[in-house]
Amino acid sequence: MLVLEVQNLTAGYGSARVLQEVSLSVRAGEYVGIVGPNGAGKSTLLRSVSRLTRILGGVIRYEGRVLNKLKPWDVVGLGICHVPEGRMIFADMTVGDNLLVALDSRKFSLRQRRERLEYVTGLFPVLRERWSTRAGSLSGGQQQMLAVARGLVTDPRVLLLDEPSLGLAPVVIREIIGALRVLRGTGMTLLVADQNASLLLGIVDRVYVMAEGGVKLEGTPTELRSQDAVWKAYLGGGS
Repeated sequence: MLVLEVQNLTAGYGSARVLQEVSLSVRAGEYVGIVGPNGAGKSTLLRSVSRLTRILGGVIRYEGRVLNKLKPWDVVGLGICHVPEGRMIFADMTVGDNLLVALDSRKFSLRQRRERLEYVTGLFPVLRERWSTRAGSLSGGQQQMLAVARGLVTDPRVLLLDEPSLGLAPVVIREIIGALRVLRGTGMTLLVADQNASLLLGIVDRVYVMAEGGVKLEGTPTELRSQDAVWKAYLGGGS
């Protein structure tokens, strides 16, 4: 069953068009990756789904419902969570308060709130250890874990994850990827964008390759790796 569908999407900021007739689809429980160089439009695509950019044409549907005219908080209420590039945590608040603020965006019972907090701090134990620590004083890797946990604490059905590996040490990347693999067992749907194609192709079911504001290719990781010219042109390496 299709959960998310983007058809002929043109979007951007003000009068500037960043995306040109982009189409993609994501099925329930599927992990889909978006790869491509910096400036390809990956972040704008995710921001369009979460309704943070201006849609100039095309349509975005979630479970058949058109999202084009919804507000960002309406999208969150539907069960779509966006973890943006750059973490965007509340640096002057504690780790705990960052998670509690995110919880307030959903109408959870006290029991559900406790369960969600226990779940995300189980995925990232360092957040439990640093619960009362000012978020801005965390390391870059810990801040990324907090950003991901802040999204997951809302119990999303679809997670939009933008550049999760950017600027992180390999050991931290492995921990975040490990958490995403655990989440696959819950049935959560993931749409993740990253410049690190080798990393992304190791965890997703299908891949969309973007460049210059459009989708250039689509396929499974195996299919894309088998095309050496594609790999070199769009994904920054050789097979």
